[in-house]
Amino acid sequence: MKLEKMAAASAQDLPWLTYWLIKVPPDGFGAGMIGFKGAPDERGEVEIGYGIDSAFRNQGYTTEACQGMIHWAFRDARCNRILAPDTLRSNLASNRVLNKLGMRVYEEKADSLSWCLDKDQGSAA
Repeated sequence: MKLEKMAAASAQDLPWLTYWLIKVPPDGFGAGMIGFKGAPDERGEVEIGYGIDSAFRNQGYTTEACQGMIHWAFRDARCNRILAPDTLRSNLASNRVLNKLGMRVYEEKADSLSWCLDKDQGSAA
């Protein structure tokens, strides 16, 4: 499905559909992946996704990678808001990352939180 979306996308939107490797020093080992789930929509919103190997958790790598991606995304005039919807409440590490990024909860469900960061809101990015 991802390849079909990429084949149909404009060259300008390909980076928004790409998974990026989270590399850790000193040897540049690939510890995880990060990316957006498409280009900004008509409201200027885009969803971020990420994952990191358990051996590299709680070391700041995911937060740093998200900061870089958010900084890059907000340089595009089309992007006004980053979303992280339906993050499981039980995923404490991910919720901690989103909080450190300065994201705010915009929706609460029994088992999940949905987070957002507006361009004009600023962030740790």
